[in-house]
Amino acid sequence: MSWQLVLLLIFPIQFKIYGYITRKDKSPLWVKIEAMSNAFFLAMGLIVFYGLINDVIYFTPIFWNFWLIIAVIWLMVCLYGHQKSNTLFKF
Repeated sequence: MSWQLVLLLIFPIQFKIYGYITRKDKSPLWVKIEAMSNAFFLAMGLIVFYGLINDVIYFTPIFWNFWLIIAVIWLMVCLYGHQKSNTLFKF
């Protein structure tokens, strides 16, 4: 199951990066930063998931506590602060 998650992250990201390099992707810079940072946080989470499955500890627990806090804050900022989500979630 962990390899399926890795493939879901790694396979499409190369096309996204290719679109950024060739400038075929016309999205604003903020959207590109958001997409790459979300991919980075997901990749870091896959390291934890892999370690959990194989009983291997990567980094220190305090690192993962900070990672989790940053990931949740970033998720909330992107969810409530993104232009597309503002049309979906009107409060």
